[in-house]
Amino acid sequence: MSNKFRDTTGVGYAGWLALQKGSGPVMGIPVLAGSKFDPTPSVIGTDDLVHGANNDYAAYSMSYAEGVKSYEGSISSYLFLDLWGDLWEQWAVSDRCAVDVKAAYSPDGTLDNLQEYSQVLLQNLTIDAASGGAPGSPVTFNVSMLGIPTVDSGINQTSDMYDAIETGCDGIGKSPVPYYRTEVDYTGFESVSGEVLKAVSWSLSLNNQTFVTYLCNNSTDPTYIQQGLMLVEGNCVLYHPSGVKRPKNSHEIEGCPPLYVYIYNATGTEKVITFEVPIVVFESYDHPIVAPNQPVTRTCKFKAFGTIDKKPIVITNNL
Repeated sequence: MSNKFRDTTGVGYAGWLALQKGSGPVMGIPVLAGSKFDPTPSVIGTDDLVHGANNDYAAYSMSYAEGVKSYEGSISSYLFLDLWGDLWEQWAVSDRCAVDVKAAYSPDGTLDNLQEYSQVLLQNLTIDAASGGAPGSPVTFNVSMLGIPTVDSGINQTSDMYDAIETGCDGIGKSPVPYYRTEVDYTGFESVSGEVLKAVSWSLSLNNQTFVTYLCNNSTDPTYIQQGLMLVEGNCVLYHPSGVKRPKNSHEIEGCPPLYVYIYNATGTEKVITFEVPIVVFESYDHPIVAPNQPVTRTCKFKAFGTIDKKPIVITNNL
């Protein structure tokens, strides 16, 4: 009788994706189905070449060459406080061009399908907190990234790479973070009755406009990976029984206040992650008629701007 508890390859739970910053610990990232970090080939065809109208070769492409490969990954997961740390802030914002992050990925747990990367830069980071009428909805995050492949990243699948996630009694109520343990604080959100509003749901999205450069060097892989101009935007869905006024831009309010998003600890007594948007400018604030049994909400989409001494988003950790 076998005492084998789990399959090591070939089933969904056997897949894994891990990141490592510098020489620090390897972090296994618990991901949702559909996350991936695979190479994508390209094909150089001859669809637009004329090659004879009076013989058998004229009705289809007749030649092919291999093009370059792209290495783009995407991660979808829940926000685990134990896994957040300084990596994500540095990778996304403060040290985005130089932070030393490596990655390894196997969709099925096999070494034959292991894909490794010596350098990975973050392309997009989106964090969402949406109630959706479900009290148990977690805060989710989505990351897309570009990488430079390698034959040996030095990352190996180990039994302790998920140790950062507290489970059992120690982890109950701690991670993942439910949407209601978050808060949006902005004085430009006001109800018709004059109260400052909190959000029903919110989203922040950062785009580093990451790009790769290929050289004429007899290789299908990119040689350089770099960051472009950082763009930050977001949205907040607002509700109040008395109605929701049009939101005010930061520069329309005395003192030009920033917008803050807070994430609280398990007991709701301490702000452990803060997202600060120094200047908010709204590009839309839709206020449609809804179904008879739904609250009339206003969705406020904004663009974030930095200042002379602040980036368009500032992430502070107190974990």
